[in-house]
Amino acid sequence: MLSFKSILSVSMIAVFVFISGMDAYSQSKVKIGTYDSRMVAVMFYNSKYFNLREEAKKRMEAAKEKNDSVEIANIMKEMPLRQRFMHEQVFGKGSVNWIMDQFKDKVSDIAGKEKVNIVVSKWELNYYGQGTEFIDLTEKICAIFGSEMDFKKMYSELQINEPVKDAFLIED
Repeated sequence: MLSFKSILSVSMIAVFVFISGMDAYSQSKVKIGTYDSRMVAVMFYNSKYFNLREEAKKRMEAAKEKNDSVEIANIMKEMPLRQRFMHEQVFGKGSVNWIMDQFKDKVSDIAGKEKVNIVVSKWELNYYGQGTEFIDLTEKICAIFGSEMDFKKMYSELQINEPVKDAFLIED
């Protein structure tokens, strides 16, 4: 049977090990890979991966051939809503998660090469503590889309402007 001193000694050692481990943990940096979601949207919408217009045109042609007034009305209602959604992404802080989800493997490869723990839109960071290191992955993520646009020029112009509040209200 263990004596009180033995139990106390083991407990004190356990607490010391626990505190030492916490101290080491708190000293390690968390590396967060960030991207400007506006730029991701611009590059994606100007890439071979975005074909909404062609799909909508085909749907509209098929609906007109069938004289399907309900489908025609749905498409006519849908397209301006999608445009507003894209305005929020390109000019505001709208989420591009549905775009990023399509390229999870490639984003994961980038994160591994850059040794980041997390990849998130820079507009989604509500809090971060001391010891957080940020790495801008915007250019690497946008390279996934292979857009013909001049990334460096567009990105430098975009960085000058803050996101527009309520960008979905922008009229074309």
